Amino acid sequence: MSAMSLLSDFIDEHGRLPFGKGYSFNPMGLDVRRFAIEVFCETVLLHGLVESVRRLTDLVNEGQPYLAMNDIETYPYSDEAMIGLERHHRGLVNKDSIVLIAERYPAAPGATGVTEMRIPKLPHRILVYTNHFAVNAYIHVPSDADMESFLEVSQGQFLPLTNATAMPMLPGTKLTSFRRDFLLINRDHVAYLGTADEGGVGTAAVDPEAIG
Repeated sequence: MSAMSLLSDFIDEHGRLPFGKGYSFNPMGLDVRRFAIEVFCETVLLHGLVESVRRLTDLVNEGQPYLAMNDIETYPYSDEAMIGLERHHRGLVNKDSIVLIAERYPAAPGATGVTEMRIPKLPHRILVYTNHFAVNAYIHVPSDADMESFLEVSQGQFLPLTNATAMPMLPGTKLTSFRRDFLLINRDHVAYLGTADEGGVGTAAVDPEAIG
């Protein structure tokens, strides 16, 4: 489902996507993955590519204040925006302005062939409000931790969520509601986070960050 109903994915003159879906390549023995991502900032949606030998979650949580992207398309939310719908070869995104990040073409789990130990976690159904979106999703917490302590001590600016549905909250936006299997949310934009009752807690699961 498209996050912006009136905008379709960019197709080149031959009817092909200008870049491949998420994939990996192997220069000098390093398994470098290319992620086709969508970045929901406060006023604009960005489509583009990032490359890393790490998971997407690890990449965006690195300490640099900007996220470097390639082959970027910009889609302003407002009907009154006079600029946008352009393509840029390279750009930098201030991470503080990012509300949500998702993969446009999620790779299958284990696609990189990397086997890692994962910490068993329990999925908790949550409702999150930011100034721009309402998000209903699962957050995965270690089985020996509670939600409050996990949020206080967990590392990283961006938290992974699964089975997420997001609804835009801004008036006059061209965005529509959308669902993503995997989503990263900027914890600094969280205005409210509520959890379901015990019925919203699932059984132990493998760390969902493996797919990011």
